[in-house]
Amino acid sequence: MQIKNVYEFIDNYLGVALLIEEGGNVVYHNSIVFEYHIIDNNSNIIGENLSKIFLEKAKKEGPLTHAQALRGIEISRLCWLNQGISLNFEHYDNILYRTIRMIIKFDKEYMILLIDKANQPSY
Repeated sequence: MQIKNVYEFIDNYLGVALLIEEGGNVVYHNSIVFEYHIIDNNSNIIGENLSKIFLEKAKKEGPLTHAQALRGIEISRLCWLNQGISLNFEHYDNILYRTIRMIIKFDKEYMILLIDKANQPSY
């Protein structure tokens, strides 16, 4: 799969998506508001808190964008991706959070994290 095709897949997906290298570096994103941590097999946290990065970028875009980013972070939720889990669904505040581990053969392994709006879970 070409990296261009992965970007198109992310852009066409309804939701927030990040393309993350195995080491935790974000190589692509289509949102300015998202927090994530990655846990490796030894339970060490790798990766960065994207909200800090995106808030800095949002500040440069102006006060409205910055306010929207702050609001988004307030209602966001930490998504944990354990390398042993390939697919996880979690309902929270009428949002469905999906974490998906994808192995894409460029030079390294990548992970895609997706967030979708979801219907209220049925009990």
